[in-house]
This record gives sequence, structure tokens and C-alpha cells, in this order.
Amino acid sequence: MNLIGKAGQLQAKFRALLQDPAYRARGPYKYLFYGPAGTGKSTLALEIAAAVDPHKWSTLTYNGKEVTVAQVRQWIDQTQSRPLHGGNIVWIIDEVDRASRDAQDLMLSWLDILPVEAFAIVTSNLELENLQERFQTRFQQIPFEKVPHLAMSAMLLDLGIPLEEAEDIALSAEGNVRAALLDARTFADFNPEKMIKPFGREVIPFPAAKASGDNA
Repeated sequence: MNLIGKAGQLQAKFRALLQDPAYRARGPYKYLFYGPAGTGKSTLALEIAAAVDPHKWSTLTYNGKEVTVAQVRQWIDQTQSRPLHGGNIVWIIDEVDRASRDAQDLMLSWLDILPVEAFAIVTSNLELENLQERFQTRFQQIPFEKVPHLAMSAMLLDLGIPLEEAEDIALSAEGNVRAALLDARTFADFNPEKMIKPFGREVIPFPAAKASGDNA
């Protein structure tokens, strides 16, 4: 699945990196994906995880609201030994800013001892300055942006939404691709006769939002 806007540019760069065998040997990698909700942060994190841990033997996903001090202590224990299969270990933590301050503080110690095969990818819908400063400095900071209106409209047209409705949906979504896709799905379901072509389920390029809210 191809992302659009700034997320699409980042996706292309990561896909190129992941083709380089030396890339995985230069870890650990600690990425902070930050920016508006619905712009592809979680989707890109999951794509990276699938590339480096295709069997999902060592991929762990969380929402920040689930992350407690006890959970971080467990991660610290897990970093003491390599996975039995000798592959990469991936942690994805969506909305990391929702973790308690104590858990965030302990995460600093965890990040400092990650093994070379580790990928720690955290996301936040906040602006960088709204995250605690010490937390920022542990990660490579990668900003995401709202998707421009024209790119959003073009995506919707490609999915079979008529021009006028594509424009309206793109405007109301205000750069949030997940919101646009959900509105497009609703339009397609209730107005199949107006569709330029069938709107298949496979076109939804974002994971379902968790109960805590937008996390992509």
C-alpha cells in the first residue's frame, strides 16, 4: 500500500533503506514519528516492522495509555537477551505521550540499553515542543504533515469517488487521510450507483484506530 503526501515520501525513503542489508546492522534504531492524526505514522511503523520481522515473532505493539512502569520494566528484561531466532526486535508505541510520566522517564533507561537488532518506533499526535525534552533527545525525530487537499482529492478520485464528492470529502477531512477514507467508504456504501468504479476494502491503507483514539 502506498501512502500519500509527506508520509509517501518517508515511505519511499524507508523502503530504500530496508533494501540495504547494512541498514539493520547499524542499529538500534529509535524513531519518533510525530505530527497530526491520520497522516500515516502508525501505518509506516507497521510496514517497517513487517519488513524487519516478517513472521511477527518479535514485534510488540502498544498504545501509550497501556504503558505502565511495570510494562517498561518488562521491556528492560526482554532486552537482556537476543531473540532465539536471531532476528530483529520491534516495539511500536502509538501515542507515546499518553504513557504516565513515570513510565516515560523509565523508558529513557530502556532506550539506552536497546540491542543493535532493536527498532523502537513511537508515535505522537503532538507537536515536538509538547513532548518532554529528554524524551525527544533519545529518538530520531521524523515529522509528518497533513496531506494537501489536491493529493487527497487525487487519491479519492483514484478510488472511484466522483470529482465533486472527492473535493468535498478532501476539504472536510482537513489533511486526515483516515477521516477521508472513512467518509469515502460511507459514500461508496450508500451511493454505489454514483461510483466511478467499485471501492474495494483493500484500498484502506491505515490500521483500525485503537479504542483510545486516532493513532496513525
